[in-house]
Amino acid sequence: QAPTSVASSILDAYRLAARRQDDQGMLPLHLAFRHKQEDEDLLDSLLREYPKAVLERDKRNRVPLEHGRDLKFSSKIMRVYAETYVEANERGTHDASPQNTNKYLSHQEIHAESPRNEGHMMLIRQKHKEELQRLRKQYEDKIKTTKEQMEREAKQSK
Repeated sequence: QAPTSVASSILDAYRLAARRQDDQGMLPLHLAFRHKQEDEDLLDSLLREYPKAVLERDKRNRVPLEHGRDLKFSSKIMRVYAETYVEANERGTHDASPQNTNKYLSHQEIHAESPRNEGHMMLIRQKHKEELQRLRKQYEDKIKTTKEQMEREAKQSK
């Protein structure tokens, strides 16, 4: 589960990412509902970027909303999801089983987005690297503080 900022950055830089399936046939929208994504802007972007995603089924034959069956989503997200679902059905895109879905992007689709995306992807990688370094330092500081506290407690108990 990627942090929301990373997912949003990738989607901003590479719009076609909303169409990419993982090894389980899940699209980012499936994963967002599965991992209880609460960022309405990200969910809205995923829905608007690839509306057909609401009809697409993963390898277990589930549409994205089924992954969030026990969760509560805002009325805004449910309205956008419902509208997207209706529009996708009206366009006749209902045949979206994993076997009929183009799992891989065409060469032309990838290269059409490539020049614009390379710079964005470099920025995303740099931000991600900085975030990892910050988290690593925070973790190391916490370990150091915990060790020091344990040493003080051990000295006090002697």
